[in-house]
Amino acid sequence: MAIALFAGARFGSARLGVVISLMAMFLSDLYLGFHSTMPFVYVSLVIAALLGWDQLRPARFGWGRLAGMSSVSAVIFYIITNFGVWMTQDLYPKSLSGLMTCYVAGIPFFPATWASSLIYSFALFTLWSLVDQGREQVEKRTSTFFV
Repeated sequence: MAIALFAGARFGSARLGVVISLMAMFLSDLYLGFHSTMPFVYVSLVIAALLGWDQLRPARFGWGRLAGMSSVSAVIFYIITNFGVWMTQDLYPKSLSGLMTCYVAGIPFFPATWASSLIYSFALFTLWSLVDQGREQVEKRTSTFFV
């Protein structure tokens, strides 16, 4: 989720953010293997990239907003992917009760999803901020050096 939020926010367009997010996940899936819930994971990434583009672009960025969007993207991922598990696997009855059981069974995994979304989002945006500040300082020094 963190990469999708970051790509959507920092790579210029919603389309490019979505493409980068999906390509990163696809490369990961090539290495780790494909599974029946992949379409649900990819839909979650698209939504996260669009959230990043809409809510975390430089003009709208704030650290509190980042925490909120990281949390929202983790919840969206939880809802969509657990629905995918219920739909594509025979672990739960295909009923409302089965769907609710699937969501309850996924609760123990949610804290790690939420924490990793927060940690990696803050890491990516912090690194970007530091690089950007360094770039600005270099530009300032070189512009005064050559005057």
